[in-house]
Amino acid sequence: MNFLDFFRINADMILVCTNIMFGLMLIPQLKDVLIEKHYLNLYTCSFTFLGLVLCNLTMVSLELWLSAIPLCTILWGVILYFSWKNKKSNNSANCIMSKKRG
Repeated sequence: MNFLDFFRINADMILVCTNIMFGLMLIPQLKDVLIEKHYLNLYTCSFTFLGLVLCNLTMVSLELWLSAIPLCTILWGVILYFSWKNKKSNNSANCIMSKKRG
């Protein structure tokens, strides 16, 4: 095994751990859109989802197979779908981005 293969394996594992951590950080947003019927900004959700799809395709092209597992992409897709659904069914100001906290 040469240095490049060793680096690729370690980079793949680091990217997987980062992907899992980012997925865990999306749990509060999932709770907001699924249970509390709020919605996130649809532009933010759309561009993040599309950007993550492109990142996953890049990981596949680099043969980083573990990093190509689309955990965050799926979560952002779910958030996008339910944000769109909640915004369409409820026209009140329930956008999380405009909600005052504290």
